[in-house]
Amino acid sequence: MRWDELTREQLSALLPEALVVVPTGATEQHGPHLATCADALIAQTVVERAVAQADASIIIAPTVSYGASDHHLP
Repeated sequence: MRWDELTREQLSALLPEALVVVPTGATEQHGPHLATCADALIAQTVVERAVAQADASIIIAPTVSYGASDHHLP
């Protein structure tokens, strides 16, 4: 279940018993071969696949994307 696809009422019913997982990954440049969302997308995909195999009530929160790539500056 994805947090951003549920209504307030659904969340109110599910959250007391559910585990909430927050995928977290960087948004940064990777050169010409990858999109800047690569790290965040990988984190989200890993969480989605793990949750699909779990036998529990788990809600996937929206992915938190962050980045600080000062080492790429001239």
